[in-house]
Amino acid sequence: MVSKNRTPCSGTETVLSHVMLPLHTNHYGSIHGAVILGFIDEVAFVAATRLTGKNVVLAAVNRASFDRPVKVGSLLTLRAHIGSIGRTSVKLKVTFEVRIE
Repeated sequence: MVSKNRTPCSGTETVLSHVMLPLHTNHYGSIHGAVILGFIDEVAFVAATRLTGKNVVLAAVNRASFDRPVKVGSLLTLRAHIGSIGRTSVKLKVTFEVRIE
């Protein structure tokens, strides 16, 4: 059950970076979308756990969109911003950027 009484949490950000390796690729040579979703889950977990001090699990993803392929050697930087925290839930937004070095 999600609490309707959410508390705003400004100024909370968690940042994780990963180098995209050949083990992350699909048969087209680009990074699996599922790998990126896994990294999104990871940064969301770290952010929510740091804030609450408790074990958390991902319950829902509202939307995920991939505009272009991510290639091997790219640096993927993910940022989780806590939006609010309720009695039994944490609402956050994860964004990521890709840098090709």
